[in-house]
Amino acid sequence: RILRVIKLLDVFRKIFQRNKKQKEEFLEAMNQADAIITEAVYSNEKEKVLDHIRSLLQPIQRKYLGCRPDLVELNFREVFFDYLKELPSEKLIQPAKNIMTVNLAKDCILPVPWNPDRAKAINKVIMQNDWEQDITNHSIELWLPIGVAFVLGGHHSIAAGVLYSKGNIITDKIFDMKLLYDHFYCDGVDYRRKKDGRKISKVKYFEFAIVFEIGRKMVEKNIS
Repeated sequence: RILRVIKLLDVFRKIFQRNKKQKEEFLEAMNQADAIITEAVYSNEKEKVLDHIRSLLQPIQRKYLGCRPDLVELNFREVFFDYLKELPSEKLIQPAKNIMTVNLAKDCILPVPWNPDRAKAINKVIMQNDWEQDITNHSIELWLPIGVAFVLGGHHSIAAGVLYSKGNIITDKIFDMKLLYDHFYCDGVDYRRKKDGRKISKVKYFEFAIVFEIGRKMVEKNIS
């Protein structure tokens, strides 16, 4: 019985140490982001912040472009937390009259191709031809102010466009994160509710946790 208690205490100690280290790394990452944001505001170059977000998420993008069928589809609720349990999505989406363009060569878009044979065939076509949006197939949602796009349809051909730096996608599915920041925050380990500190979800992707709080600072500094 005593041994069980000792083992349990050891488990809690390791969890505490791991979380402490993760929070320290998170704080260091946010300090770096603060410096980039300050420079972007001073020079009036918001692209510096978006470039930093892209660099943070590039390893995840590359991993998924490898066409591994074991990986889950990326969407906002998967990489951050399920906001629908707390807030209705209608309050987050901008009016449909707003249309924006996402460039597959430079913007942060996260397709999840899953069929290697299909990906290989489409890549060969795109390598030799221009990439054009098929409005019946290619669909994305864009989240502001972080500039991250999640794919709803056309994963394999969008992935090919990303690989060969070709093409643009227009979308009216645009979500604004401003309201989320009034209700939630991330401490690097968990997403929590601001009003009572209650845990909403554990951080699944450390890079996205950093991006979430960078978005808050973008809102505060009116970078959009």
